[in-house]
Amino acid sequence: MALSDAVDALIGGHGLTMSLVLGGVFIVVFWRLSTPRLDPQEPPILKARIPVIGHFLGMLLNSHGYWKMLYDENPMPACTLPMLGGKMYIINEPSLISAAFRARSLSFDPHLIKTIKYTTPISAKAMDILNSDGFWPRWVKLFYSSMTGTDLFKMNIVVLGDIFRQINYLPLNMEVEDTSIWLRGMLTTSTITALLGKDNPLCKDRSLIAKLWEWEGCLHHFLLGPAPWLTSSSAYQARADIHKALTEYFASAAPLAPDVSELTIAALSLQDEYDYSAKDKAAMMMAILQGALANTIPTAYWFTMHLFSRPALVAKLRKELKPLAVPGPQLANGKQEMLLDIRGLESRAPLLMAAYRETQRTIGVGCLHRWVKSDTLLTSATDPGKTYLLKKDTPLLMSMLVNHQHEAHWGANVSEYQPERFLRSDSRDDEREFNAGAPVPRGAYTPFGGGKHLCPGKDFANAENWGTMIAFLLGFDFTTPEGETLEVPQRTMPLPANTLGRPTAGSDLRSSVRRRKGWENVVWKVGEPTISKDS
Repeated sequence: MALSDAVDALIGGHGLTMSLVLGGVFIVVFWRLSTPRLDPQEPPILKARIPVIGHFLGMLLNSHGYWKMLYDENPMPACTLPMLGGKMYIINEPSLISAAFRARSLSFDPHLIKTIKYTTPISAKAMDILNSDGFWPRWVKLFYSSMTGTDLFKMNIVVLGDIFRQINYLPLNMEVEDTSIWLRGMLTTSTITALLGKDNPLCKDRSLIAKLWEWEGCLHHFLLGPAPWLTSSSAYQARADIHKALTEYFASAAPLAPDVSELTIAALSLQDEYDYSAKDKAAMMMAILQGALANTIPTAYWFTMHLFSRPALVAKLRKELKPLAVPGPQLANGKQEMLLDIRGLESRAPLLMAAYRETQRTIGVGCLHRWVKSDTLLTSATDPGKTYLLKKDTPLLMSMLVNHQHEAHWGANVSEYQPERFLRSDSRDDEREFNAGAPVPRGAYTPFGGGKHLCPGKDFANAENWGTMIAFLLGFDFTTPEGETLEVPQRTMPLPANTLGRPTAGSDLRSSVRRRKGWENVVWKVGEPTISKDS
């Protein structure tokens, strides 16, 4: 029988046979898409209930909570997820996370570059330069070099000086309708001032600050959606308005002002070498601002709420912190200058540090991303001899939520807010992250990431939060408008593009902010020793 006759027979007289053949082919293809071929050393496969698209749907529907759901059902040290015809690695075990941080072949850079490309209005020409071997390594290096030493001290002086300026203007008593928005406005203004100087467009037009947060809250539309101008038109317009204002700023002489940060000056100098336009400088600054604000500002809100909802903890902290505030000169208007030097707070204010870290542990639910640049072996310290192979050109994800809320690491009270767990009881730093009632393995606490991609701005963010909280604790009482103790609102699960949740809709976010008795006439000022070059 000729081949054509056979085909005619199948199509014409034997349609059932053809259906079976096509069905078999479909099953094979579907199985192949849902079951990627793995090397025996790769992390074992963890299939979704719905093949091919199940894990992707789980991530979209449950965001960061999906990774903890998977781990609770399948507590695997590491696994491979088949997803949309490809695969992704998940690492859960702290020792493997630490090994991943040490591996030079695992990089955060591709994820960061992709984020800049899709979330900012940067031009194709500038993106080509950004991706070049000449530009990107220097761009990353300048952030680490500009966020240490004297340059960092100067930024801390500016950001806290501006925060204190705003605090000093607060009345004896005030009612706040939305504490989250109030703090957000205060700290956002100061952070941007520390980067761009006082003559910046977002502080001149405060409506741009709200637009900045609207854009930041909708990043997933830009990262995952094909048409953000349709799915999030308001955020898309907000981005355009911010970009226009920053473009005008970079086209002017304002970036040459003496109060502009060394970080911004270094960034502009590098961009000028590559003929970046004012528009592309503005786009890159939007990425910098997003990185500086996205976690720092929400952390400040939750830090405030967790402390002032616990009067006994506030009393202990005030006793610890009072020696840090040094009276300065009596001012002509009768007010008392109070100097705050934030150097060495890790040893001078251990309970404040513990509360801050516990806040970060409690609220930090996002993910750390890496890209496997070349085949990489990671060996477990928990299961000696167990080694996993990560194949080149595969994404890797490490969930903060899984380890920040793991009872085996933090004890039976893992769901409670207990700053004491971060108070050191001995000096065996090589055995655990912090020394409390139970050992906490390295890699289990990662609010700022780790390894070569440890957040370069962490010390700036820390100083901003610590200094603000010291002034609040010593100088003010935060209560409900009725005078009752504040309650911590429930948090939303942040969307995949974000790390920290916000207060849930319908939460009572009101507060009453009153100057404490004996501190009514205090004028806060950053202690000058903070900028010492010998620090």
